[in-house]
Amino acid sequence: MKKNYLFYLFAALLPIYSQLSAQTLISIPADATPVEKKAASELAAYLEKIYPAKFEVKKNAADAVVRVGNFNGSAPKDLGNDGFEIICDGKKLNIRGGTREGTGNLFGVYEYLEMLGCRFLTATEEFIPRKKEFSLPVCTIRQKPSFELFRLVICAGRFGIKMRMNGTFTGVATRGMGHPFNPAKGILRDYLPYSSHTTFFFMPPEKYAKTHPEYYAVHSGRRGLTRSTGELCFSNPDMTAEFIRNCREYLKKRWRKGMILVISPEDNQNFCQCPTCRKINAEEKTNGGTLIRFINTVASALEKDWPDLVIKTNAYQYHRFPPAKTGYRRNVVLGIANIECDYSKAFTGAPENVKFLENLKQWKKYCSRMILLDYGSTFDNYFLPLPNFDALAERLKTCRDLGVQGASTINVHTEPVGEFHELRSYLTARMFWNADADPWKIAEDFCLHYYGPGGRHLVDYLRFYHQDLKAKGATYYGSGQQERFYDRAFVEQAENYFRKAFQAAGSDPVYRLRLEKTYTTVLMMRMLLARRESPGSPEFIRARDNFKKSCDKFKFTIMAEHKKLNVFLNEISFVLKDVPEFCRNRIWITGVPSVRISNRWSSRIDDPTASTGQAALLRTFHNAWAIYCNTNSLPGYNSPVRYDVYVRIKVIPEPGASPDTEAFSCGAYLEKNNIYSKLYALGKCRAGEWSYMKVADHIPVTATGSVWIAPRSNQDKIKELRIDHFIFVRSDPAGFTGNNAK
Repeated sequence: MKKNYLFYLFAALLPIYSQLSAQTLISIPADATPVEKKAASELAAYLEKIYPAKFEVKKNAADAVVRVGNFNGSAPKDLGNDGFEIICDGKKLNIRGGTREGTGNLFGVYEYLEMLGCRFLTATEEFIPRKKEFSLPVCTIRQKPSFELFRLVICAGRFGIKMRMNGTFTGVATRGMGHPFNPAKGILRDYLPYSSHTTFFFMPPEKYAKTHPEYYAVHSGRRGLTRSTGELCFSNPDMTAEFIRNCREYLKKRWRKGMILVISPEDNQNFCQCPTCRKINAEEKTNGGTLIRFINTVASALEKDWPDLVIKTNAYQYHRFPPAKTGYRRNVVLGIANIECDYSKAFTGAPENVKFLENLKQWKKYCSRMILLDYGSTFDNYFLPLPNFDALAERLKTCRDLGVQGASTINVHTEPVGEFHELRSYLTARMFWNADADPWKIAEDFCLHYYGPGGRHLVDYLRFYHQDLKAKGATYYGSGQQERFYDRAFVEQAENYFRKAFQAAGSDPVYRLRLEKTYTTVLMMRMLLARRESPGSPEFIRARDNFKKSCDKFKFTIMAEHKKLNVFLNEISFVLKDVPEFCRNRIWITGVPSVRISNRWSSRIDDPTASTGQAALLRTFHNAWAIYCNTNSLPGYNSPVRYDVYVRIKVIPEPGASPDTEAFSCGAYLEKNNIYSKLYALGKCRAGEWSYMKVADHIPVTATGSVWIAPRSNQDKIKELRIDHFIFVRSDPAGFTGNNAK
């Protein structure tokens, strides 16, 4: 197995010391690069925080005890831009990067500071030890990262260089990366113009569609001209020539070392079906065949003027699968997302994960440079635990051994809110640098520094829930909450671990505040548990208010990737006032619909006639399951419990629509290959008025279950659909008790 540490000999802090004067010199080369200067100044600044001495940076100081940078134009071999070397004989310390302008100069300084006991925990929180005497431990260290090309943890409040990241990120609001080039930070990797879905950036329909509609893909007999519906005709030579011209103009303005030019299809399935594209895709045995040949043409043309340029594209949606003939050029890097996988598993243990690994191995034959696009959050609920530490380590080791050159993980990227958010960001970054590291040692080291004496109990809690959820067979895909696994015994165990942590932390205000912030995840689980067991009860109200109080204190506003916290709290607090007749003498529970695809497909709108004050608006130009409600958190998983499902819906037809017009379809997704559906005609609905319609009969609670509503792609006949809420009515014999749940 290939190790990312070329050599690491830290001679057990041998007792050879250099006693230093009150002012110690740090030498840099006479022609020091900006990053060498920055590295030396960072070292001086931190050493002054650690020791009661002054540290001055000078050029070519012969009597300096510490030297930072590559002197006389030399550089260590085979360490690249990010690698570094630290050599100390107990009297002289030398830190230098693998190249003179590489970020490895900074990485080496931060590694040395960590040897002294520093910890760079978050963007704003550090642990800096205090020592009386400055000493130089004997050591020889040579390191370079497991993933040299690209390393990025996409999360809110990230900390970048101090955690050995070389990818940069400006956040979702700016739709991409694009940091100004700063030589003092070395050679960082920027995605430009942004991280993905860029074809329309270079060929905007508003500029070309009227005069050159042939530039755009034909799919199902029409040309889509928006990001959600359209794509380019990748086989069109004139479009390709114009695309290359536009890329050249962009690069003339924006090129810099480290830049990665992103040429990635839009986020839809509308690949071109013109005769030429069909022929090429048939030859390549993938609908992404034209994309591969197109990008190769662009890459070849740009390589002549920008030989160091790296072009990134994705294997995603219709272009997910490898070709039969044509491989990508050497200056193309392929990002492969494991979005269909179970994030709590390695590349074994789940069928989707096994398929992904097979796909990755196939791509390796057709692309020499790849980046793993990984996921590290429960995207339906950022507050819920995700037992993925061992799985993450195994995935990264597997990718490293396959020759994957980059890794990127999306954690909670909207705000610093998720379960163990700080730890997860720290852990992922460390594993990107050294895929052979033990994730539990990293977690323990972080917790002891971040939570102080209480950290030990949180490590015990993390180990507990990794084992407990594995034993329960919990799965964690992109969507599908795992509420049922956080039962009363689980929540009480979690509370017990945190109780011990608070007791150990004592009155320390810093540690207690950090514990309180992390404890919000347990408050979420307590609230969900109370809602399942006794919705609307005083216990639920107390749990909800405690959770909301904590969120207000820490300014949490997001609950999931596409859901604000206040919306979520309103949904779970909803109590039905006017109980329909079919609920009488039955046990029932309400559910507020979720919007799967916001904005263009569906969205939430204010509607005073809806029971909740809001309705889910479903537009009718498509037939996607864009409105849904998860059922896997209902009471009764893996039991005889069954539910009839109703939806309160308003169908608004266009004038003249006949009673036979298809109004909407609905049904239940129980599990793969087990889908229940039915179709309603307009004549069965109370047009323009709210009414209850039955969605499904006698369905069980399954691991991946949900109920859904879909339009019929007939916007000329049905103007829109509005969905108020779902009602789940017990249909098994035990459900006829006369004790209504509210």
